[in-house]
Amino acid sequence: MAADASLPRINPVDYYLLRDVEFLGLLSAAFAVDADRVSNTGQLALIAWGRLCADVPNGGFTQFFYNYGEVGVEEIVEMLDALELPNVGALLRQALAIYREHKTDFEVDDPWKGLFGSIKAFDPLDRAFVKSTKAATKALEKWARANIGLIAVGRGGEPLSPGFAGTVEVRYPNGELARSLEVKKGKPHGSYRDYFEDGSPRKASYYLNGHVANDYWPNGQVKRRITKQDGQTLIEWFYESGNVHKRRVEGKDGHACEPIQLFHENGRVAEILHMKGQQRCGPWLRFFPDGSPRLQAENREDQTLVVHNAWDDDGRQVVVDGSGVFTSDGKKIDNPYEIVAQSDFTWSQELTDGLPDGKRAMYKDGVLWSVDHYPNGIKHGESLLYWDNGRVHHRTLWADGKEVESESFPKYDRPVPVVLIELDANERLYFGWRHMPVDEYPAALNQEEVTAKIEIPAFLREVHERNLSGNLESDYDDASRFRDGLAYFLIVDEKGAVTDAQCTTVDPYSRGCEETYEALLRELRFTPARKKGNPVPSKVIARVRHTFAEG
Repeated sequence: MAADASLPRINPVDYYLLRDVEFLGLLSAAFAVDADRVSNTGQLALIAWGRLCADVPNGGFTQFFYNYGEVGVEEIVEMLDALELPNVGALLRQALAIYREHKTDFEVDDPWKGLFGSIKAFDPLDRAFVKSTKAATKALEKWARANIGLIAVGRGGEPLSPGFAGTVEVRYPNGELARSLEVKKGKPHGSYRDYFEDGSPRKASYYLNGHVANDYWPNGQVKRRITKQDGQTLIEWFYESGNVHKRRVEGKDGHACEPIQLFHENGRVAEILHMKGQQRCGPWLRFFPDGSPRLQAENREDQTLVVHNAWDDDGRQVVVDGSGVFTSDGKKIDNPYEIVAQSDFTWSQELTDGLPDGKRAMYKDGVLWSVDHYPNGIKHGESLLYWDNGRVHHRTLWADGKEVESESFPKYDRPVPVVLIELDANERLYFGWRHMPVDEYPAALNQEEVTAKIEIPAFLREVHERNLSGNLESDYDDASRFRDGLAYFLIVDEKGAVTDAQCTTVDPYSRGCEETYEALLRELRFTPARKKGNPVPSKVIARVRHTFAEG
């Protein structure tokens, strides 16, 4: 059957590849962008559902109705009722009634000035909605796939089918293959290939009946393999050389049923972590590449960590028979979706008999975050929380685990308004952007010069005046925390010139500044990105920050 060319277009690879919330998010976002082709209640309902699932968990129904009003709400209620999900429909009806009752409250330019958090009737509905989305999302996905011919077509106008078998492809504007996916009965089944714009491989996977069986390195070596046998699932990650990197065995409940193991590339064990259900429980051991011990610890059933012996990166023993200072690097291997999860926070703790006994210092991204004291494991004495400029944010006095008194301090003595330009280009961003990998990333040559041309906008001067007078309209205006800005996507050519600057994000106060900063950002000059010694086009994320500094 021929497709309806008037329907919104979606990426055909993503249609067959994505599931659950991601699948409905694909439809919602595509319909919103292709608004001129949206013409029926099913499309409006799915747009509304995608927006609800994004906004309500973040800022509640207040955020949703401020951003979108009641567009599509009646349509999604009608669909939920038809799918025999009346409880979710009733919840949305209540939310819509509350919005209509308070509709004039939403007619503000800045929702931070009294709107957000002010409508308490939304609070129980916010919590109830978050708990109800799973079943509704499943039912909506089933409906959307069964009725895809009524609501969307592929990127080229081709029909999409829930029972399709074959290979789907999408290409870059230059004609190079971007992605390909083998499909059977409407589900990923076979190879999935993802390429950068220059044709080099970005990702490769192998699917069986809709589930990833293997991921591959660009050289064809298996990167991750999933094997099921006798009710257990073995998940193995590999180095590009082919050696095992991580091994995890899960039972039918999805929890680790054997110790999780991490390996050095030379084949020696790097870490062994025992689990009980979802909790760390039992021995926790780490080793250097030569096999010598790096950490000997255990997690008790009450989640207390006991450190017996520990060595630093240079092999010096820093905890001996439970005494010393243990430093946590924030790396965790119990995440089932990646090899090692890195926390933003790291910490060090003085120990006696393997347990906290003394000073504990915590760092966020390498910057001191807090200092506490735990003599004999009990919080006692002065606790300090710091601003990111090194000044004390909060001071609390403790006595035998009980808070005695506390006081807070501002980030600045004499705050003055400033506008900063932050630029970033790195491997993580390029992978997410599907940009070809480069050997050298672009670096700004005249960032200070361009920043110096920026004039302090009127709204930032007004926020400054309110801080000086003490008449803040909301906590958002507090100079110690104020960070309002814009984000831009910059295209940089082989000569290091900015050829395009697209605004992607705008915070409340910064609305109206988009064109001003776009012109300034186009004046930036970069050392060009290089690949194999040759200059190549590149991309940069630019953030313009309206904030404060010490005067």
